[in-house]
Order: sequence, then structure tokens, then C-alpha cells
Amino acid sequence: MGGKVYAAGDADEAVRVINRIIGEKAKGKTCCAPILLPEGGAERRDVSLLIQTDLPFQGSNEKLLGEIDVGVTRADYAIAETGCVVELAYDDALRLVSSLSRIHIVVVEEATITPTLQDLAQRIRELVTGKATKPTITLIGGPSRTSDIELKSVLGVHGPKEVHAVLVGEEGGSD
Repeated sequence: MGGKVYAAGDADEAVRVINRIIGEKAKGKTCCAPILLPEGGAERRDVSLLIQTDLPFQGSNEKLLGEIDVGVTRADYAIAETGCVVELAYDDALRLVSSLSRIHIVVVEEATITPTLQDLAQRIRELVTGKATKPTITLIGGPSRTSDIELKSVLGVHGPKEVHAVLVGEEGGSD
């Protein structure tokens, strides 16, 4: 629905792709939410510290979040049949990094891709059953779109104007 996808074989390549997009697109401040990616085996590392940013991610500091030009987040899931990425947020600040930025860069791990929306619903049901705190679930299908009374389509009025997805997995390798 209008986003662009890049392939990366591992976390290091994902960081290079993200920094290249930021270098080409950023006109203002960049903020990156924590992004834990596989390091090998069961190990994971936070690659957000390697990404070029102007604003540190400081939880729910909405004043700073309102200044974001480029927001970088990690998808919790993606849906193959629709191309949507899915964010589960227990803290609104994570969700705001993706929804308040002009450009959203989202990291998607190949292992988190579900075939259908029904498969995703089952995974989320299992994840939240019996837990007191439930996440806000956001499905992102591309840039924000809206139309006026004359049916003219406009991008980026109520969310990002551009969405870039960096797919990280064994089949990765440059876009």
C-alpha cells in the first residue's frame, strides 16, 4: 500500500540500511525506539544504539516525540497476506514514535511473519490470555492516507507520509 521494503541478512546489515535511509530522507530529528535483534543463537542485542539519532528515546516524553521527523521502530509481527506490520505497545511512547513521525522505518524479523490475520489473532490471544495488562495493537499497512470531500487522496495527514520496512532474516541481502 505504498511502503518500500529492504532486505537485510543480519542485524549489522539492517543498521547500515536504516542509517542509509535516514541519511537520504531525514530533514529533521530522528528517534529510535529500542530494537532487539538476533545476535546468534538465543542472544539478542539492542541495535538502536548504532542508529543515527538526534533525540534519545525517553519513554513517554510526548513533547520530544512531537518533534520527530524520522521514527525507527521494530514490528512485533507482520502479516504475509496483507503486507501489514504489527506493533504491540504497552507504552504509548513506542506507538507514537511510529505514528507521529513524517517517515517511519520499521524493522521486521523474518521469523515474526504470520501467514494470515487469523494466525496473528491466535498468536496474540495466546500472548495476552491471563495477563492483567493488554497491549495497544496497531496494524500498519503503509503511509497514512486520507481523502478530502473531492476524493483527492493525500498522504501523511494523520501519520507517516513514508513507510520503509527493513526485513531481517536469512534470505536478506541488499534492497
